[in-house]
Amino acid sequence: MINVTVEELEKVVSTIDEALGLHAKWRETLERSLACRLPPPEASMTEDAHLKCAFGHWFYSKGNAHLRNLPAFIKIGKLHQSMHDSARTLCIKSKALGSVAVDDYDLFLGELSTFKEELLSLQRRVSYTLKNIDPLTGAFKQPKLLPDLREVQQRLKESTTPYSLLLMDIDLKTINKNHGRNIGDKVLRSTIMGVREVLSAGDKIYR
Repeated sequence: MINVTVEELEKVVSTIDEALGLHAKWRETLERSLACRLPPPEASMTEDAHLKCAFGHWFYSKGNAHLRNLPAFIKIGKLHQSMHDSARTLCIKSKALGSVAVDDYDLFLGELSTFKEELLSLQRRVSYTLKNIDPLTGAFKQPKLLPDLREVQQRLKESTTPYSLLLMDIDLKTINKNHGRNIGDKVLRSTIMGVREVLSAGDKIYR
């Protein structure tokens, strides 16, 4: 989730918490109407219901267009819409027939569960990023270096596999002084991106 600001990541975490609570209440209302044969919620019967719930308002806002292009968010969006589509099917059949088929209800429950699991998985990844990843460069933060290094040293020592540690010192103080902080940030980002391109899959880079 590089190129996503800390503020945006924090908003993702809080929005997921809110979405989980609101969708739990939405499910309770929907199931109550089905079990008690009450008129189904009108808000769940529209084709754009996924756009109108609180999560949908946030997810499909103009400010989140760049987030919706990320693979994790694309998957979330598809699951969210599919879940609301299944709920609409239940509501329409309940209103017309007075009951719903077991297969339709099981499909809805399965999609609701998958959506919840995917939200929680995304929340864990975002929380990990906030805690361990430098938002400017996408590299791991410095405090993570020594614990990871000790772990790798122990593991590779036991397997007698060779390993290496490369230290790079960029004179950002001089760059910032002569060219400005924005240029210094660009130099740092481009340097780390260049190093990352030549690393193997299991290699890590820290700021």
